[in-house]
Amino acid sequence: MAKASLVLGILAAILGILMFVSPWFLLLSWLAWILLVVGLVLGIVALVQKKDKGVGLIINIVAGILVWLGGSHAANKAVDALNEAGTAAAIEEFAKAAEESAIATEEAAAATEEAAAATEEAAAATEEVAAEKAE
Repeated sequence: MAKASLVLGILAAILGILMFVSPWFLLLSWLAWILLVVGLVLGIVALVQKKDKGVGLIINIVAGILVWLGGSHAANKAVDALNEAGTAAAIEEFAKAAEESAIATEEAAAATEEAAAATEEAAAATEEVAAEKAE
């Protein structure tokens, strides 16, 4: 049981360390927790039966700390990645809105020019009518 505890602790520690590398290893955290719990139980049994000096138990405690810290680190990295993705989406939506606003402004400017041209034509027509009445 002492060797099994040691091996499970080492495996849990490796999974805990892998969680520092990439947040994708957070998906394996359930396996790390199972290995950790079984390793702790076997380490306690070996210590109670005096078959071990507690090395397996110590390795499992260290593995537990690594799994906890690694999972926390991976979760934080995952949240940061999601926040960046959300920020990128917000920037993209803002850019689309700015583009639509620019298009609407151009259309409004064109409509204003058409209205000014129509006003000039109406003023010219009014002058012509006034000139004809004056004759």
